[in-house]
Amino acid sequence: MISEKAKKKRTAYQRQWKNDNREHCNALARKRYTTDGRWEKQLKDRFGLSSKQYWDMHADQEGLCAICGKPQCVGTKLDVDHDHKTGKVRALLCRHCNAGIGLLKDSIRLVERALGYLCKHAGLDISDRL
Repeated sequence: MISEKAKKKRTAYQRQWKNDNREHCNALARKRYTTDGRWEKQLKDRFGLSSKQYWDMHADQEGLCAICGKPQCVGTKLDVDHDHKTGKVRALLCRHCNAGIGLLKDSIRLVERALGYLCKHAGLDISDRL
């Protein structure tokens, strides 16, 4: 049986090794992710999209997030955004924008309240921003 101290030491070592070898780990993950068809299967199962449909959407958006207009990080793909109630695919988003609207529960009311909050604390009138 391994002690708690030994477990913590091993975990710290593993975390440090992964940090020191991030590019290697990411390359292995990308290779596994793309070569075994997992991504294509997830696209089909989760969103009903083929990889061709994804790349057509990607080309239509010029490889940019539909919200912030920035490209995704190198080595990763834009996320497929969808309506959680209907399942309908909306667009491709970067991880930050997708997580942001997801954390706001796809609620227009919460997004409006967040906008009002940010404008208030920036000293702006919300009508100036719309």
